[in-house]
Amino acid sequence: DDGVSETDETVVLTLGALTNGTLGTPSVHTVTVTDNEVTLTVQFDGGGSGDVSTQDATPPISCTSGDPPSACTETYPNGTTITLLATPTFTSEGIFRFEDWSGTGSGFTCTTNSTCVVTMDQSRTVTARFSTIGWITLTPSSRSFTQPEGGTASPASATITVSNTGDRPVQLSPTLPIIYTPNVTSWLKAQLDKLVIDTLSPGTLTLSILPNSLPAGIYNAEVLVRDDGGQYSWSAQVTLTVSAPPTAPLLSNVSYNLIQLNDDLRCTLSTPYASSFEVVFDYTDPNGNGPTTIVQAALDLAWVFVFGGPGGFSNYTYLSSVSGNGWSGTVTTTQCYRFGSNSYVDITMTIEDLTGLRSDEIPLRIDRPSGSN
Repeated sequence: DDGVSETDETVVLTLGALTNGTLGTPSVHTVTVTDNEVTLTVQFDGGGSGDVSTQDATPPISCTSGDPPSACTETYPNGTTITLLATPTFTSEGIFRFEDWSGTGSGFTCTTNSTCVVTMDQSRTVTARFSTIGWITLTPSSRSFTQPEGGTASPASATITVSNTGDRPVQLSPTLPIIYTPNVTSWLKAQLDKLVIDTLSPGTLTLSILPNSLPAGIYNAEVLVRDDGGQYSWSAQVTLTVSAPPTAPLLSNVSYNLIQLNDDLRCTLSTPYASSFEVVFDYTDPNGNGPTTIVQAALDLAWVFVFGGPGGFSNYTYLSSVSGNGWSGTVTTTQCYRFGSNSYVDITMTIEDLTGLRSDEIPLRIDRPSGSN
């Protein structure tokens, strides 16, 4: 033992011969001593995800990449041949691909083949690198449009950013299959400005609503962006809401009362008669967004006078007041008139709400007051 020194795995023996009790000139011999067991450590690299497992090895290795990548280690007899298999995984985060191997120690030859055979004549660390194949993200993933029945959409078009969150460019199909639900093929158009999307240069998907005569309702569509091989697809949801055109206000239960004032201070006709037309009515807003009181409706009254014969009127200025609660109201308007020889005046009444919608015409006939000329 005194003649043995150990450095790493090399043993140096110093040997000499005794002659008549005297040590002769020593000779030095170097002997390499091999350990009985070596270790294999597997680890991961790259932005992708995958598994590495041994084939028919005892003990087996089964490692899964994570964030951060995990490593696993097993011990084998010296000289054992180990076969490793790298398998990329598919998750909702992307499509992954095995890229290559790297390893420590002399004699390591594994490259891009997913199977790696290593001879464990020394302890080794083997790294499997996985990358992310191009993976499309649509932002936003849905778009909504509104359009009045018989009108145009607002907005007429919208854009979706097509980004690549993977490591490689995505080759897209030259055509964009559009699936409609329901099967209406004339209201949506989709156009992509790039057929190769990489991580540095996103594309733009433009969705346009075409002029159409769709009836009121909700229409859904799905736009699929497919890779060139048709293996993967990414979808954007499109919703078109076609609303029925607004309905004009409705007047009902209309009645009137004529109050003769004989007010020659405000009337310039010969033998003038000033009267107030008091009209009572119910008001309905079919669109459901009307006022809580008639006063808030800002009603516009339009009076049209049609005389049955000679006659006239002056001071054609409305002196109207509107009052009421809920959906009923009263309108009082003062006019100056002269009936002449006929017995009636026809009046047409309409109202207009704040949105510019006008009700149907309501014809009223005012009979000649008794005793008037």
